[in-house]
Amino acid sequence: MLFTDVDLAAYMQVALADLNLDTTDLLAGLVEGLIVGEVGAVADPPPSGVRAVALEATARAYRNPDGLVSESIDDYTWRRDSSTPGAYLTGQEIRRLHVAVGGTVSRSVPLSPSWRVATDPL
Repeated sequence: MLFTDVDLAAYMQVALADLNLDTTDLLAGLVEGLIVGEVGAVADPPPSGVRAVALEATARAYRNPDGLVSESIDDYTWRRDSSTPGAYLTGQEIRRLHVAVGGTVSRSVPLSPSWRVATDPL
């Protein structure tokens, strides 16, 4: 485990008794799986950068499991980002993980969606 329930409660600045520990354990396991999938096995104890990413990703998933990105009150409306519900790692967190475990961070240049391969009309 990359952190304890006590660590997560302190990070989120809530009382341990106020957390649903079944949910936090599930989310912590999912985040750990994402991290191991990204950088491989992590040392015990984990580097502080890995621990920081794990805490933030778990707290984010706990606070906002549906990926809600906006909400209104009058004539109630809400909007969620369907691409990021639940546990996920941001691009910045992935870069931080690679740095934390001593790896290198590779960068790429995104291609414009309008870029097309020319095809022969024959």
